[in-house]
Amino acid sequence: MSNMDSVEIETTWPESKIEDLAKTLAYLKGQTSPDGSFVEVGENGASVEACRFGYETSRRAAMELGLNTELRTWVAARRMDDGSFRSQVDSERGSLSSTYYAVRVFRLLNATTELDVTRSATTAWLQAQWSKPENQNIDELYYLIRALHLLDAETSTSLKGAWIDFIKSCRSGSNGYANKPGEVGDIEHSYCSIHALLLLGVPAAGLGGDAAWISDCVRPDGGIQWSPNDPTHSHATLYWGAHLIYLLKLPHPWEATAEFVSSSINADGGYGLNGSNLWHSYCAVSTALLAEISLGRASAEQLVIE
Repeated sequence: MSNMDSVEIETTWPESKIEDLAKTLAYLKGQTSPDGSFVEVGENGASVEACRFGYETSRRAAMELGLNTELRTWVAARRMDDGSFRSQVDSERGSLSSTYYAVRVFRLLNATTELDVTRSATTAWLQAQWSKPENQNIDELYYLIRALHLLDAETSTSLKGAWIDFIKSCRSGSNGYANKPGEVGDIEHSYCSIHALLLLGVPAAGLGGDAAWISDCVRPDGGIQWSPNDPTHSHATLYWGAHLIYLLKLPHPWEATAEFVSSSINADGGYGLNGSNLWHSYCAVSTALLAEISLGRASAEQLVIE
């Protein structure tokens, strides 16, 4: 897999954004527990998913919360005997999503000891998951590919080929990619599919066939919607679409997108069109950074595309 992302994020934001970022940091602190974990809005306890989004948002905002050791310990305690990671303290088994999020947090924390301890067992567990029918969709395959990539795991040529063929079978003509073959394409699964193909070594030059469809998902206000025929939109659809556009180097009204994010910050410093949560705050801050970099107003020494 190509090394198109990295562990560290060294970011410089324009001065005009610092006040909003400080508000967001205050919001993140409100979602953090003394043990370093994060609790998502509506959840009954901390989760590995919330930890990933909360902590990475702080990193992309170039601000630290000061509980790195505690967070590392909390996430490490979610590891199961088979090498997978469970989402919460009382979860009965591990999942692909939680395993990816755990590995992602370890990489962001530069937790080399934890990664070394779990690498072999986690890699074996991940590679065994593709044979299960419930995992044969873009949602689960993307978690699988991302986790293996972050673990620097070796994957056989035949397995990579099977994944590439499956992802391509999910393409809806020139109308994006769907979660499964035969379904209607959407912006989320188009981003996940194309990012996965790039990680698997497929050249970007051959992945621009959906450019017109992607462009038709962009809204006049700088937001991005689920598909050209479905106006559903959020900071999540904005994140998927903007990062897909960035990966494919497509033209985009980045100024409008920067303004969309800036104007949508909530009073508590978080983001979400129907109230703040960690997931949409992560999406908003990540997309704002991408827009500022594309406009030449910010820099990230090692920008991580997720």
